[in-house]
Amino acid sequence: MSTSSEEQYLKIIYSLSIEQSRELVPMREIGLRMSVSSGTVTSMIKNLDRQNFVKYVPQKGCSLTKAGRTVAITLLRRHRLIEEFLFKILGYSRYSIHDEAETLEHVVSNYFIDRIDEMLNYPLRDPHGDPIPNKSGEISEQIGVPLPTMEIGVKGVIQRLHQIDCSVMKYLEEHAVVPGSNIVVASKDAAVEIITLSVDDRNAVSLSFNIAKNIHVLLEEK
Repeated sequence: MSTSSEEQYLKIIYSLSIEQSRELVPMREIGLRMSVSSGTVTSMIKNLDRQNFVKYVPQKGCSLTKAGRTVAITLLRRHRLIEEFLFKILGYSRYSIHDEAETLEHVVSNYFIDRIDEMLNYPLRDPHGDPIPNKSGEISEQIGVPLPTMEIGVKGVIQRLHQIDCSVMKYLEEHAVVPGSNIVVASKDAAVEIITLSVDDRNAVSLSFNIAKNIHVLLEEK
């Protein structure tokens, strides 16, 4: 039986392996995501290895076992359905749902989550556009292109806001830079790394490449 701390590690390892398209996730990357030292990470990973949740490869990193992946996917399903419930039913804003979901995901039952799923009519994505695993643990990780890769004049629909700070999320939400919004790249300055968008035919919104790289867009078909 995994603890809430162990579950969090498994979820982070899964997310990093998908984001970076790599099987072995370095200890340093896990530490950066969780804001803990490499020593703390290594100690936890060795413990998870003993429980057969991860495969630890010294000096290289770790990967999830089948058991570890099951725990990680279950936790992602809980987190993202809770976020959707808070947003759609309780009226939370996108920038305020993450921390609430982080707490609740470890204490609710699978039955509770299944009822939320049914109540929300089995949503495919959460309010940030992240894919929601179904009851069988299946998940589609297909994402659009990172915003900074789009050229001037190209149109698309925002699909996902991924790993974005709450204060930045608040700014994006206030300017309608959210999943489902139609955008056009108005200008792009690689020298200062700024991209400017027209959002749903509204006023232009300028973003740094550092923020924009975590905004994924489905390009308009030509």
